[in-house]
Amino acid sequence: MSNPSSELRALTQRAVGQHIMKYLQITDRWSCLQVFPTWRGLVATPVILAQGSERNRLKITRQLTNSEEKSNLLVRDEKGFSLFVEILNTLRFTGSLSLNLVSMDLRATVLSISDLNDLLSGPKVVVFQHLESVSATLQHTQFFPTESHASWAGNTPVLTGPIPLLPRLKSLNVFIIPKLSINSTPLAKLLRLALNASSITLRDRDSSNPPRGGQPFSWYTRHNFPQSYPNLKHLSASIYTEFLTAMLMETRGDYKTWFPALEKLTLFDQSNYMKRQDLEEYKDIFKGITVEVPPYTRFLDGVVTSVF
Repeated sequence: MSNPSSELRALTQRAVGQHIMKYLQITDRWSCLQVFPTWRGLVATPVILAQGSERNRLKITRQLTNSEEKSNLLVRDEKGFSLFVEILNTLRFTGSLSLNLVSMDLRATVLSISDLNDLLSGPKVVVFQHLESVSATLQHTQFFPTESHASWAGNTPVLTGPIPLLPRLKSLNVFIIPKLSINSTPLAKLLRLALNASSITLRDRDSSNPPRGGQPFSWYTRHNFPQSYPNLKHLSASIYTEFLTAMLMETRGDYKTWFPALEKLTLFDQSNYMKRQDLEEYKDIFKGITVEVPPYTRFLDGVVTSVF
């Protein structure tokens, strides 16, 4: 016979968990589930992959393919990412092509942009039908794959054929090393995969100087990159990134051509320093929306302590 006090305690614990779990980081959620197993199912289950996770491979696979639950993935190191890829390859081989992931955080390891694209798309790909958020650290691809590309112009292949969208993706957050390049077919493909997103962050390490005028982006941007991001409400980017420069060249300064639903632009600069004049110029261009910088940003002519 069950103990009423034990049942009441379990219900109370779940009520408390339901209130606080949604505010916790994935690692804190994982810790809570170790202490309070009755909280399982209140939010997506954290799955943390790192060196040593191999011994729990079967348990991890069962969690990722459990159709009655959702999962958040956090990869902590190269070993964890290798295990994740091995699990995906096994699922492809066995025909189990559906995962319950709602978020995927790969920032602890450095991938090529093409590797991330291959993870998210391609023949016999595991279906990320629930995926809402992707975060990753990416290496700019110097050499271009030939598959699904045709018609070369200079050194840049043109994408051909339809690119399937991630159907529920809301957020794409990438940090590119060393520098985002508009002459990057893999980046164009990634943005096409993420075309449904309402929030996109495109930061890179080395966009620290204003670009030279007259750079020949237009033919490439027109053919490879999406010319409209219909759901995008929040764009975050390095202030001197080629992406913003090419967009303004293509749209003749009318950002609404590409971003009809944009509500907020967040600008980053290298090492948290920025020219105030450059920020003011972007505020003039992006009239009608919020243009902000992180609160820790320092200007060459002073310090800003609040968001614009």
